[in-house]
This record gives sequence, C-alpha cells and structure tokens, in this order.
Amino acid sequence: MRDLLLALDEDIRPQSITTDGARSILRRLTDDAGIEIDHPKHDYLAPHGGRRGMGEVLVRAFGYTVAARYLDNSEEMVRERNSHIEAGELGDVATEALDEIDGDATQSLSHARSRNEVFFW
Repeated sequence: MRDLLLALDEDIRPQSITTDGARSILRRLTDDAGIEIDHPKHDYLAPHGGRRGMGEVLVRAFGYTVAARYLDNSEEMVRERNSHIEAGELGDVATEALDEIDGDATQSLSHARSRNEVFFW
C-alpha cells in the first residue's frame, strides 16, 4: 500500500488490471511463496478471498456501513458474509454481563457474610 501511495505522489498511475490479470499474479505469488491451497476450483489464492479478507478488516475497523460502501455491496450482504464477527461480539457481551453479575453476586455474598446475613434454604 505504501508503494502505491508513493507512486501516486510521483504522479505515476498504475495500469488497471483485469480479473484474469489478478488471478495470474496471484497464481505466481502463491507458487513463489510455496503456499498449498486445497480448494476444489483453484490451487492459488483467489481475488475473492482477498475481497472477503478486506471486508472483514473493514468491518472490524470501521463497521458494516463503511465496509459495504467500500466493497460496493449492501450492508445486509456484508453483515451476512461477516456474521461470525457479530456472533463473537455478542458472545463477548454475554460473557462480560455474566462476569459482572457473578462479581456483583460474590460481592453481595461477602457483604452478607460479614454481617451474618447468609441464609440457606
């Protein structure tokens, strides 16, 4: 990314690239890096995987709306494709709530014990 920005500062405009051109570059990079891909359709890192990865980075950094605009998709589509992020965040919220309640309950029990107010039934 830094190289692209430097090129743009020097008024150097890279040529546009087709999907097939991107696939060709990704095949070469995958081979050069010795990366083994186990996929039924291709044996290289595909452009779509990069798009998905970038989408996830954008969702985590800026939220679904910005990611949708950048990817030129609907927010609904971006949410659907990245539902694992929201599920994880909701799980974290639930865990935090349980920890908070557990801490409050432990604190209340300690306070009750100190005042000999603990009852068992």
